Amino acid sequence: MLKAPFIAWGEVEVSKLTKSKSQSFVKNLKTSGFMDRVLFLKGGAYNAAIARMVLAVALWYTIQLVGSADRWGTYCISLKTWGWTPKGLVKIFNYFTGEIPSQDFVVGVYQLSKISIIMMFLGVFSRVSTIVAALSSTLFVSIMCSFGPFWSHGFNVELLAVLAFMFGRSGDVLSVDALINKYIWRRKELVGRFDGRYWWPVLSAELATHMFMFAAFYQKMKNGDGFWWALSDNLRNSLAVAWGLTRFDPPAIAEWLMQEPLVYKTAGVFQLCAQFSTIFCIFLIRHPVIRAIVGSLFFFLEIMGLTHLFRFWHPQWVPLCLLSIDWEWFGRKILGAQARLKHAFPALQRLEKQLNLSKGWVPVKGISRSYKGVVYSFMAVFFGYYIANFVFSLGERHLNYPFSSMAFYSENRAMRPFDKHTYYPIYRGWVEVRTKEDAPGQYVKFTAFPSDVLDTVLGASGQEQEMRDIHASARMRMKMGSWQVDSLPWDASHTTEIVEIRTYRQIMAVPPYPRPPLPMVPLHSGLLSVEDERGFRGLAPRLEWDEKAQEYYIELNPYGFKNPSFRVLTHRNVRETPAEVEPTELAGQWQGKRFYIKSTKNIDASYLYTLIEVTDPVLGVKEIYAGPENFQGYR
Repeated sequence: MLKAPFIAWGEVEVSKLTKSKSQSFVKNLKTSGFMDRVLFLKGGAYNAAIARMVLAVALWYTIQLVGSADRWGTYCISLKTWGWTPKGLVKIFNYFTGEIPSQDFVVGVYQLSKISIIMMFLGVFSRVSTIVAALSSTLFVSIMCSFGPFWSHGFNVELLAVLAFMFGRSGDVLSVDALINKYIWRRKELVGRFDGRYWWPVLSAELATHMFMFAAFYQKMKNGDGFWWALSDNLRNSLAVAWGLTRFDPPAIAEWLMQEPLVYKTAGVFQLCAQFSTIFCIFLIRHPVIRAIVGSLFFFLEIMGLTHLFRFWHPQWVPLCLLSIDWEWFGRKILGAQARLKHAFPALQRLEKQLNLSKGWVPVKGISRSYKGVVYSFMAVFFGYYIANFVFSLGERHLNYPFSSMAFYSENRAMRPFDKHTYYPIYRGWVEVRTKEDAPGQYVKFTAFPSDVLDTVLGASGQEQEMRDIHASARMRMKMGSWQVDSLPWDASHTTEIVEIRTYRQIMAVPPYPRPPLPMVPLHSGLLSVEDERGFRGLAPRLEWDEKAQEYYIELNPYGFKNPSFRVLTHRNVRETPAEVEPTELAGQWQGKRFYIKSTKNIDASYLYTLIEVTDPVLGVKEIYAGPENFQGYR
């Protein structure tokens, strides 16, 4: 039997209520809107104060993980190859200056973030410090995300949560402000005077957090072929790609999961359920235990899953789990359970009285229309744009960080038909390095790579100056210790005297079940450039269409060779119908440095992925370079 008017989520058996309670219930439904009965409730001051503190902890972790601005000059050197693309709040400053923020400016924003976050946690000028902490932290992280065209999802959820929370009232208890008000200004308690203004910022922060999870579910339904995201080999392939492209030491739990179809498909279903359900926490305020399980526990398990399976540890997310706990309700339960002890220990009675924990979830009717209007307007704009972002990807289109479509791991990394086990191919840029300490042919095995270098290699055309720049960037990264080798920093296990660098463009594949998913197998692999004791060399091939001859031709632009001869090889449909096959020689004829391909009509029905075999007896090399790919895509 329910002992209080129904507020949200659940069914009410009116026949079981007394007549007076039934009349009160119906009257309440008529006089108070649904959202009023969710957002503007009696009590919640302690929930708001604890939410303020946990969000401050999340922000502190965030700016520390993004990095100390004292190393800003190093960041500029390290990240300049990504390019400068202003995002979020950075766009405002970039509009007036048109330049990358100076080191002094970034250090200032970083220090302002630290100071305001500490003040926010302690509750010093709570409302002002919370706004400043939210905006300065968002600006600082946005600056770091403005290097390169894209961003990941690691830091935006806590920024969205604190932005949704920042205008709320959260310093009336558990704060320095409350102590000053009570012991210095000798004013009355503020809690009773401002009832109805504490719950909405807590629920806004919680909703912002769980919309992050729901958006991930939405993208999986939209881009991941619905429930086939979980019921195909997608999770197995995603783990294999995460560990098989650049990292080669998967944890035992990931290896076990990848080899058991029932296990990884069940895990995928559970993840979809967790990501779908957390958003409903806002309707579970009358069910605090269920709310804590669905909001706190499910989100925490998501964090642990990413940590143990992918080794993506996000400590800044953990405090957000506490937003779904109704601290006042649990406090009432704990104090109420001590009824016998309260007779023996009067201090417990005084504590219960001092805490002034509100009983029940009663809507407050004394909130002014103007205050409600401001709250509803803010939430409508904030969450309206939030929803538009994961439906229409507006954040990526307009670069309004931290808003995002939350499309991480949303694609289905499995090939049709989804109920069959098949290869899963994926492109990879690759770099091999040999130092003075390594024997010829022995290359360093990397366990971590900077993605910008690998992505640059993957998209490179192979032109000489472009490849020299990539090699220079790789050398600089190694001197900085940015790359890791065998789980140790580069400069801790190797000298920085590099004697050979080789860059590749490859199509790798996860082998189909029941074969082990790792190691991944190369389906198509060719060099882009080589730098060793023989010099710097490459090909820079280009695909063209001869309108007059109605034929494709490959034009080679070799550099660094002495007396090369060439042979053109090909894989057909290796990405569309992946298989481990040797390349075959492509029919055609040479006209100078141009190779005209025969049988154009047959080629039009097929995707070609070419390789150029180079033999140079003067240099003493025989190497295979990546050629043009996917002729249908080119046409």
